[in-house]
Amino acid sequence: MTAVITNRWLDSELAAERSRGLLVGDALERESAEDAARFVERSVRKSEYDGFNLALIDGNAAILLEWNGSLRVRNLDPGVHVVVNVGADDDFEIPTERAAFGEQQAESARRAREVLQPEPGESADEWHERAAATLRDHEYGFCVHADEYGTRSSSLLRTDADGVEYRFADGPPCETDHERVTLGSG
Repeated sequence: MTAVITNRWLDSELAAERSRGLLVGDALERESAEDAARFVERSVRKSEYDGFNLALIDGNAAILLEWNGSLRVRNLDPGVHVVVNVGADDDFEIPTERAAFGEQQAESARRAREVLQPEPGESADEWHERAAATLRDHEYGFCVHADEYGTRSSSLLRTDADGVEYRFADGPPCETDHERVTLGSG
């Protein structure tokens, strides 16, 4: 199973009694994506977290959990999905405090999802290279350089009947190549 998390931008401040990052480790201790989703549902009833988007993926399911003070759980159909700080795919909640940046991020995600649809006859490696190029391209806005914050790393995740392929750039994707990461089996 694979678990990945992003911060979710909100208008309200949540109590954040527990770090949302701990949910990744908690999820990975479960047998399946569905078991992990049930665990997260119980966990958000017990503890408050800052906003997050958590994707849980295994050979049987791909589940996106979106926390903004209430939990929304949705199954992801096979295909390309782009998860950003304001939502995923074509379903975004733009916080008023970051409205301009949030709108820009949502539009970038829409464009990237469209551009990253697999081409007929395209291999998985070719798709990965195209996806990495999209993350490197500043026109999409995924690689951010600012004084107080910015893109520290990026990930590409592909799942299919053969399993999961994960590639990671330990730095801004415009400066750092995505390297294949060997994932454990358990």
